[in-house]
Amino acid sequence: MSPPPTCIGIDPTLMTQLINEIKRLQQSWAEVDARINSALQAVGTSMSGPGLLKDIGAQIAERVPDLQRRLDLIIATQKISLDKGVIWADESLWVSYTPAGGAAAAKTVADELRQARQNFPFLQRPLSDKTLDELEKHRNDPYFAVAFAKEMPPKELKALLTDLDRAQDSNQDHDATTDVGRLMKAVGSILGTASRGVGDMKLPKDYVDQLIANEDARHSRIVNDLLRHGTFDDAFLLDLARKVYDNAQQDRANQTDIITFRSGLAAALANNPRVAQDFFADPARKPLAFLMRQNNWAGGSRDLGRAIEAATMTYRDNTQPPETSRGYKSALIASWAVHFWSDPKAQWVLPDTRQSAARVLAAYISDVQRVPGNTGKETMGVTPLADPDPNLAGKQPYGALFEAATMKNMMTWAFTDPEALKTVVEAQGRYSLMVLDAQAAEIKAANDQALRKWIHENPGATKTEISAQRQKILEDSMTSGGAEEFKAKVLALSQSLHLVVDAGNLADIKEADRKDKAREAFKDALASTLKLVLTPAGDATVAGYEWIESNMGDRIKFEDGKKAREIAESTLIESQNLFKDLTAGAMMRHGLFGDESSPGSTHPHAFENYAKGSPGDFLSATGQLIPRSAMNATQEYAYLEWLQHSKASRIFHDTDNAVQSGFRPPAHSYPEADE
Repeated sequence: MSPPPTCIGIDPTLMTQLINEIKRLQQSWAEVDARINSALQAVGTSMSGPGLLKDIGAQIAERVPDLQRRLDLIIATQKISLDKGVIWADESLWVSYTPAGGAAAAKTVADELRQARQNFPFLQRPLSDKTLDELEKHRNDPYFAVAFAKEMPPKELKALLTDLDRAQDSNQDHDATTDVGRLMKAVGSILGTASRGVGDMKLPKDYVDQLIANEDARHSRIVNDLLRHGTFDDAFLLDLARKVYDNAQQDRANQTDIITFRSGLAAALANNPRVAQDFFADPARKPLAFLMRQNNWAGGSRDLGRAIEAATMTYRDNTQPPETSRGYKSALIASWAVHFWSDPKAQWVLPDTRQSAARVLAAYISDVQRVPGNTGKETMGVTPLADPDPNLAGKQPYGALFEAATMKNMMTWAFTDPEALKTVVEAQGRYSLMVLDAQAAEIKAANDQALRKWIHENPGATKTEISAQRQKILEDSMTSGGAEEFKAKVLALSQSLHLVVDAGNLADIKEADRKDKAREAFKDALASTLKLVLTPAGDATVAGYEWIESNMGDRIKFEDGKKAREIAESTLIESQNLFKDLTAGAMMRHGLFGDESSPGSTHPHAFENYAKGSPGDFLSATGQLIPRSAMNATQEYAYLEWLQHSKASRIFHDTDNAVQSGFRPPAHSYPEADE
């Protein structure tokens, strides 16, 4: 895709070399030109006119400021993107053509704000559209941003915003309130741009200290609000976060008067995943324990959840050595975060982070599925092996280690939010499909190779004999050691789905017992989200098992705790059946039930009861299983009979047992309200 017309593309390294070479040669043009002229005179000729080398050199040198301006823009862009090689940036955002132009515009706007400050108590709208428009126009302009930050230093800026805040306490005019919001967003963006610096233009070294100083009781809230709206330089934001955190760790008597760690600072970390990682993974501070279990978020905990998402999900890789890998840091922070989320203290401190917790689990779903069948004790950390997930082809990103008990506690808490349950169930379904499809494809490839070998050894075999041998190879592969790996993976995947659904059931039961009624958590989440695919592998979106909704939705309304427990037991059965369908669908896609033309075939269309076009035909036009939501009563009856009582049971029986084993609870029943 071509970049927009206003975009420029520059390799910062090459551009820097070019500018330095032009500057170095600038003093040499006249000398070289004189030598050429002397040589020409020695042979009785001369050269004159505007094409002299010194003139050409002067014209080239005139381009240096423009080249430097474009380089500065690229460097500012690179600090956000961390791109390598050629960097693309939108030149239209660079409103000030020169540092002097940026400084002049910044002073004009600052003076307008100072004048408006004098009128705050008296005007309905103390800020003019002109001033706000100018600020918004320059929010990504580094020349303006750095100049504005210097023209109106933090102490004056905070005093201005504090006065405006006080004025708004007695003025609830909608336009005035909107103006304040626009001002905070624009100034926050400008401070973020200024922090990234450009060329030789940098903020004062003590700017962070000035910004976080708390000269007024309102400053902490105002500065946090500014931080929310900016994308800050790595070193700037990391320094700020560490200073605020370190101060919070001091005894109250030893704390300095600076801002506190609130949602705005967490939002700034969410806007810069690199800094979020470096801060959370700081081995000396280990701040997550405090931030997740002790800090007072004053109702703004959601932004910490966003910061954890950014730190754990943005960078996924398996680069070596681990200490150079951001993917390693991602997995490490994910392991820590899930551990802390299981703590009742964190659940109390971070009530608005359930969906963030679910998204982290969804991102590390391959590590979640490893937990139920693992008899060893996993501790916090990163998977120690070279390939964290051999279930999938290729080397997967670093994985996180999770503890079974803490994960169950965390899920039970998070899944009281139906969207959180939905997120994890869908992720588990997508992952299951990838694994089952990959394993079924391996079995099919092995079967095809075995058939080719048999045909080579039996060159005179008839078509009927070849079809019969194909069916024999298929059945042998699904009833002997050749399919043990497939069945083992079916067991592991069904165990992880059981873990998720079971945690959702417990969450619903506890809520029902507390309020004496269910909040329709399963109707809104589990019932509507167990829509796992029975379509060709690779489809991005899940398709429906709406039958669960109709089957469960009405029953779950207005039920008390006892009824919720009954629903929970039936939900596990429904989920178990669903996973059987998921597995059968993967096997059908890869031809593991044979084809209808083979003698003794286990394919549905090889039987009279399920023949193509018959009332009992439960396959689509493409030959795949129809989702149960689309089956009528006869088709569903035929489908279950085919799996359980036809020759297909010879192929599916052991796999069916693996699913049942995965959903077998470990001597556990759902607790009564007084337990």
